[in-house]
Amino acid sequence: MKNLSIVFNIGLLIFLFSSCDTQTNKISPSAISFDSMITATEQVEDSTRPSITFIMGTDSKLENPYYQQAKNYYEFNPEAQTDFLIDSIFTLVGVRDFLENNNEGINPWGQVNIVVHSNQWTGLSARIEKNGPRVSNESLDYAIQHKIIKSLDNTKMDEQTNLNFYSCGLGKNQEMLDLLSFAFGGEDGVRPLVRSSKHFMFYESNVYQGQAYNCKKYMAQSWHTYFKTGYRPGNLQLANQLKKAFPNVEKDWLSALDTKEAAYPGQAFHHTYRIPVVWTVTYENKSERPNLKTEAEKQEWLKEQEDLLAKIDGMGIPKKYFNWTIRPTVYTNEEGDHPAIKAIGFCTILNVLEAITETDEAGQNIVVSPAINDEEHFGFSRNPEEGSTVFIGQ
Repeated sequence: MKNLSIVFNIGLLIFLFSSCDTQTNKISPSAISFDSMITATEQVEDSTRPSITFIMGTDSKLENPYYQQAKNYYEFNPEAQTDFLIDSIFTLVGVRDFLENNNEGINPWGQVNIVVHSNQWTGLSARIEKNGPRVSNESLDYAIQHKIIKSLDNTKMDEQTNLNFYSCGLGKNQEMLDLLSFAFGGEDGVRPLVRSSKHFMFYESNVYQGQAYNCKKYMAQSWHTYFKTGYRPGNLQLANQLKKAFPNVEKDWLSALDTKEAAYPGQAFHHTYRIPVVWTVTYENKSERPNLKTEAEKQEWLKEQEDLLAKIDGMGIPKKYFNWTIRPTVYTNEEGDHPAIKAIGFCTILNVLEAITETDEAGQNIVVSPAINDEEHFGFSRNPEEGSTVFIGQ
């Protein structure tokens, strides 16, 4: 018997103005007072170093033009502009290769911005390389160990390079931040500082006669809980889960659970999305493949999948919140067809969101875009220790 694969995917959500996720509109344009929005200066660095922004995706749905709005922001907002703006590279190896081949100056890269969907559980919504796996802690660790992604020479990227990922919740994934720094900087300790938001990212702009203007970026804090997909509890139970998970947060959870769209800056609202996990186990022949007829037999088989359960534990999501479908199948690869059992699990994550605001002199809430060096709202890479290796499906 051989475990062939585990694939983590995320159903991305959609917000108006475009956020890092993809479901439906959850916040009203009239709720945000952008005219009085406080915006921190984006670029504070050595101007002799080249700067660049990568938009690492395309919008699959017109109602969530996240990448287009982000491109508008970095193209037309003077405080956010960089020397280069690239929207045609969608893999981490592609970004690395572009940085190596397009800096002929005397100084290494200074500011490198990367805009890509993400979440704190499953990493970036981009691939390591073309036709490769999604960028997760495990796949990136594997890519580093096997030289799939090679670090940049210190003449291209050094400890004064700022590698900024504008990605939802990635700043809460410390291991990912450290791995990204190691991937681009290498083993010699001369590595870029990787920074990313701990919160949800939003972009907004107006367009007149094809020209974008008033391009803005802001963030929303989030608090989450889980439930088994297809079995949503009542709001009272969900509110109790949130209260237990965040005992030091004073918030009207029930009100947030009743609100799907913010009516004013700082009003808490909620949305849900699903995280799927796929696990396939192959067998030498059909006679060795278990005949799982009853639900009890399927659950017993699931309990025996120690590697799978360990990987779910690594995501930080309690196993009890996954709803599983388990069935026999045939797995096909270059070696042929193999009898297999496939397990697909879904967990629903419920997020309560609240735009980050400050109170102005008139006592009104205004939306704030925190500076990227703000440790309360951004995560930062450390020097990762060598020797931590996890290989997918082994």
